[in-house]
Amino acid sequence: MLTMTRYSIKTKCFAPWIKFLWYFKVLDANICYKLLPTDNIDVLLNPSESITYETDSKCISATPFHINGLKSRYSYIHQTGNIRIFGISFYHFGMYPFIHKSLVETQDKIIDLYELVMLLAKKMELAVSNGELQKIL
Repeated sequence: MLTMTRYSIKTKCFAPWIKFLWYFKVLDANICYKLLPTDNIDVLLNPSESITYETDSKCISATPFHINGLKSRYSYIHQTGNIRIFGISFYHFGMYPFIHKSLVETQDKIIDLYELVMLLAKKMELAVSNGELQKIL
């Protein structure tokens, strides 16, 4: 059974930048979902099986910590095995205060979080590996 839990942002200082947090967990999955266009940028922290995105007949194998940029067209997501993903959905302008980089080039792209901003990626990896995110969620 697919269970995605969505958490609203209750801390006022984050509310202008982050839409919501989410957590997705599935055991022994074999999923293929259509992702519709969105106006948010998602940071995915995926310590489980790899994710493959399919867009315009191209398959992209995402790194465990990646950004799924603004989407102007639909795509598909494929994943198998035991899935555990933490996600942060930012407003289209919401990541800038955290990374101080323009994300214009992320339109319809999957970007390795380590390539974009290594310090943030390392902090997120530490939070996931220490179980800090699970304590919050």
